[in-house]
Amino acid sequence: MVELEGSDPGVQGLKIQSPEALERERTKAVNEAIGTALIQLLSALYVIKQAPLTIVETGTVRDGRLEGHEDGLSTLFIARWVKQSGVAHRFYSFDIEAGHIISSREFLADQELDGFVTYGLGDAEKLLEHFCLPIDFAYLDAGADPVQNLLQFRRVQKWMREPGLVVIDDVYDVRNANKGLVTVPFARLEGLKDWKLLDRMAVIAFGEQANFALK
Repeated sequence: MVELEGSDPGVQGLKIQSPEALERERTKAVNEAIGTALIQLLSALYVIKQAPLTIVETGTVRDGRLEGHEDGLSTLFIARWVKQSGVAHRFYSFDIEAGHIISSREFLADQELDGFVTYGLGDAEKLLEHFCLPIDFAYLDAGADPVQNLLQFRRVQKWMREPGLVVIDDVYDVRNANKGLVTVPFARLEGLKDWKLLDRMAVIAFGEQANFALK
């Protein structure tokens, strides 16, 4: 924060935020908006299914700070929702880097949420290939390669239990809009409906009941 001083009364005491501070505020707002949107989708899906959900995330939170970074806080928000729901939902978070999982586990432990997520270390596409459990909700946010994202989506598609949702980050965000470059057109060719969320994410619905996300 910079405080300006001078002879002009209109300038004296005027405080201007640094670019770094503005970016931290922007990132915090984005993280909170994404977390709120994910929780709303999960809550609505649970109301429809009336059964514990199996939730999968690719790309775990990598930075143990509550604000000011671009890694996102989806792991935190989903684990918190699972805990607060009081329902035996199952939440799996996959990452290819051991260090990321260690950081994420420590971060969630500080929030008393580490018992509400199961971690998987390895290539998300390979882990999903052998997942062997029905999936109700998937959040795909690992890596920036659109082909890799498609491979993850195809694996999730194999285990998807209707009605279900797949959410992909960084699809429409002009700052980083390449993750769903192949996946979204593929889903449409498969006859699946999709929706733009927060002008950055794509929500892909499996089953007619899941089309509530399009409203």
